[in-house]
Amino acid sequence: MNEEMRKMFNAILEEIGRVEEKMDGYLERLEMEVEVLHHEVNACKLESDAVGLLIRRMDQLEQQVGRHEDRLTRLEQKQNKILSMV
Repeated sequence: MNEEMRKMFNAILEEIGRVEEKMDGYLERLEMEVEVLHHEVNACKLESDAVGLLIRRMDQLEQQVGRHEDRLTRLEQKQNKILSMV
């Protein structure tokens, strides 16, 4: 019976070893996937920041265009006023 117990114990230890190897492989793949996802999240954050900066810059440019349009309108009005005097 002692021999039989030893064989069962060894079989159990071998199975535990196989399960550990499978788990190690699974955890390695999982860690790699998490790392890839982490990089993708960081890239998305950078893209989001860049989009935010571009939107702010576009707003600034639209304001500048609006000011230039207003100025151009005033200049055209002055020019029309001057031309009407002539």
